[in-house]
Amino acid sequence: MSDRSRFNSFLTCIGRGGIGWVVSAAIAGYSLFVVLWTISRMDRGFDFTDEAFYLMWAQEPARFKLAYGLFGYGLHPLFELVGESVAGLRRIAALIAAALGVFASLTMLGSVRIPLRSPAAFQILSSSALLPFFYYVFWIPTPSYNWFALVSGLLLVCALANLLGSERLGRSAFFASLSATLILFSRPQSALAFAGIYLAAALFATSNAKNLGKLLLGGVLWTMALLATLAWWMPLGTISQQVQSYLEIFGASHPLHSNLLVNIASFLRSSGLLFLCSGMAFLLTSVLCKYERLIPWLAILLICVSGVIARDVFFNLTMSSFVYRIGPTSGAIAYAVLAICRLRPGTDQRFISLMGWASLIPLVATFGSIDRISEQLDFFCGIWGIITIVAACSALQRLWCTGLTVAWMLLTSVAVHVGLTQPYRLASSVEMQLSPTRVGNRSTLRLDEKTSRFVTDLQERAKVAGFCEGDLVLDLGSASPGVIFAIGGRAPTFPWIFAGYQFSERFAQQIVERTDPQVLARTWLVLSESPRTLTPAQVQAIGIELSPYRPVLKLNHPVTGYPLNLFAPPQLDPC
Repeated sequence: MSDRSRFNSFLTCIGRGGIGWVVSAAIAGYSLFVVLWTISRMDRGFDFTDEAFYLMWAQEPARFKLAYGLFGYGLHPLFELVGESVAGLRRIAALIAAALGVFASLTMLGSVRIPLRSPAAFQILSSSALLPFFYYVFWIPTPSYNWFALVSGLLLVCALANLLGSERLGRSAFFASLSATLILFSRPQSALAFAGIYLAAALFATSNAKNLGKLLLGGVLWTMALLATLAWWMPLGTISQQVQSYLEIFGASHPLHSNLLVNIASFLRSSGLLFLCSGMAFLLTSVLCKYERLIPWLAILLICVSGVIARDVFFNLTMSSFVYRIGPTSGAIAYAVLAICRLRPGTDQRFISLMGWASLIPLVATFGSIDRISEQLDFFCGIWGIITIVAACSALQRLWCTGLTVAWMLLTSVAVHVGLTQPYRLASSVEMQLSPTRVGNRSTLRLDEKTSRFVTDLQERAKVAGFCEGDLVLDLGSASPGVIFAIGGRAPTFPWIFAGYQFSERFAQQIVERTDPQVLARTWLVLSESPRTLTPAQVQAIGIELSPYRPVLKLNHPVTGYPLNLFAPPQLDPC
């Protein structure tokens, strides 16, 4: 065949719909590039606060005498699987999130009239691998309870999508049970809210009482089986003692005694107002559609809401405000798109209703956190993205579907870019983290020059002073528990005494009281001179006399700049 004939064949292919495959291939290529490029950066950076706290819980969750959630037990098998490699743990968590994004969209496609071999399905599946990477907007790549909420939320979307067909109710029950099991490693409040969403959606979607009974029975049986497996694998006695210690110190509430209803009301009155208006527009549309009373001005209302959202996206989401506004804006986009899909003739209204329930998942995933809801939502925006592109492709014209898919991909790319350029509590951007540095016993990470020198000096001078790998180290409110992990130490009772709060001194005293005096005599101490930390007088007040301890090093923290001190214990065991 001549070159001209091949060119004519190419044009014919384009004319017969091949342009859809070209666009889908471009979307798939871009998604794959961003996913792999992000994963390739996961050996860079080390946060001495939250991230180090997650790593120490994942390393030895049964070591501690006080439980702060169960996520460490869930991460421990993954951490062991990658040989306690920090970069390996980050990457396997990212791959799991991407795979579940694809699986969630694949499950939803089984409930709508989109052929799996069509260009639309291909672009949905490929973009769904990227959208969960909204999780990295703060660049805390080490998984935590928020990661469990994300993967549980994606599985709950699968459970809701399978409610549409009576032949798929068994699968729905299984996915709901799997989601319920994994969300236990997150926050208790989120677990209860997830259960409430699924039960409400099941009551709505299952009109036959017999099918509803089978669904709920299947869910109970699957949940019992999965929980029995967890109970066989997890050290329930140790966990019970850890939870009991927490209850003795803080009671059944969060240490800061945050009020969930007050947090939600504050969110909806401020940054979540647009999200609330969009949700109300969807609810109004749903009610009028049910009673067949849709009226023309409703379309105008939805266009106005969409215009406000578009203005918020294109004019107000600057780099400085992105992490504070993108969460509520994404939720508003989701409900606006679902409301517009509601107006289209021939739309599967039951599917749109179920996706309306599913759009509550990112909001309830934030329950139990003391951080602002608007910021916590950033971790879960990818769920809204997957819901909206599947709904749009099932109800709207393909051009709108493609435009929405591209918009979500660009928002996710911006989120990743924000995380890389303004990482959480790192001394410089992720692209500047270039110096290979040993962190802990089995990991090598790329750090910026200042942090790399800090960690290297810390390890070398501690070793000269007699520190041995695996020695006990107690952080006394230094705001840098990562020092313990970085030098290869082990926390004896709890990895981090949170300083700077009203409960901090009482909490520190409880930790010291739960540490055996003979163990404490062999434990190294980490202290900081920053304002939000325990002073030497407070350290003495909680039961530790500093005079027998020998100061061995004093280094300026690479992020805060405040001096950090390491004290050798009175009794040093030989290596």
